[in-house]
Amino acid sequence: MKDWLELLNDANVDLSEYKEKEINDIDKAKLKNSLRRKVLKSKTNNMKKIAVASMAIISLITITNSKVIADKFEKLISKNPIENFTNYEEIIGANYRNIVDQTVTNNGVSITINEVIFDYKEILISYTVSGENIDAKSITLYPKIFINGEEIKRGGISGTYSDNDDQLHQFSFEPREHISKVGEFDMKIVIGGKYDFEQDKIIEEGKWEFDFKVSNVAINESTQIFDIDKKINLSNGSSIYVSKVTITPVSTTVEFEVENIPEEELAKSLSIGCIIEDSKGKILKQISSRGISYNYLDKKGTAVSKFRNVSENAENISIIPTILFDLYYDEKNIYNQELQQNKIEIDIN
Repeated sequence: MKDWLELLNDANVDLSEYKEKEINDIDKAKLKNSLRRKVLKSKTNNMKKIAVASMAIISLITITNSKVIADKFEKLISKNPIENFTNYEEIIGANYRNIVDQTVTNNGVSITINEVIFDYKEILISYTVSGENIDAKSITLYPKIFINGEEIKRGGISGTYSDNDDQLHQFSFEPREHISKVGEFDMKIVIGGKYDFEQDKIIEEGKWEFDFKVSNVAINESTQIFDIDKKINLSNGSSIYVSKVTITPVSTTVEFEVENIPEEELAKSLSIGCIIEDSKGKILKQISSRGISYNYLDKKGTAVSKFRNVSENAENISIIPTILFDLYYDEKNIYNQELQQNKIEIDIN
């Protein structure tokens, strides 16, 4: 996990939230440049790092003589970063995260939106739930998400909780239509009321609403997309295309296309995946997969597998497509033996 000083150096902050006291543009520039120089310089020595950062904080608060600056500084550091969740412990950098830290209490339940991260075709939301009459670990939330006033229809949805804290949860939301626009957005998250998924009664009877600004600029600048379009023909007459690989600081996504798969093979719960290894020797663990969506008339389909992020400073990755039956991978299966002869190498630096 990144330490708090590195998070400070990279994090996004919306200073427009704070209206208590204004400082002029010249003073803002001086403060920003001074803090950046001191934090960057401090990387050479851990003790010096603490001292310099502390001096920067004191300088900020003393110059303005206002609590608002301390509040702004607090928002630079995420209290509950995504690294608390399995599959995201080793993510790279922190400048892609949007720290929200907003809490709303209703119906005896307090919900805090901690972070929002745009990760390729998903929106990851970290939140905390607490209350005297709830089991925070098992409680189920299905938020509605609005961007610039428009509700984002979902294509996929999932949730989990942190092994480090039963009150800390993560929600993964896949928009039905990919958000291609890059920039800053007004986001609203609404929790509560009736939903097409069954929720806990205490959640259905309440309402929690959050409004804040988010940005996907930083993570898009750090995202690499490789159009592979490699076709692999198998002895059963079917073909697998590795169509696209997307690498972000948070995850690695491989997209496939398939065609002419025999129906008797599909009946065996056939699914498509891959094994990914980077140049640092790290075999990426799979986070999730979307099974084959197959059109029997066209005899074509698609599949997606999402993995953990590639190691920092890795120079390349290798991908071996796989076929699984009933979610089981048999490397001695004839099709997998054929696929092993079609390893894909991608230079990423």
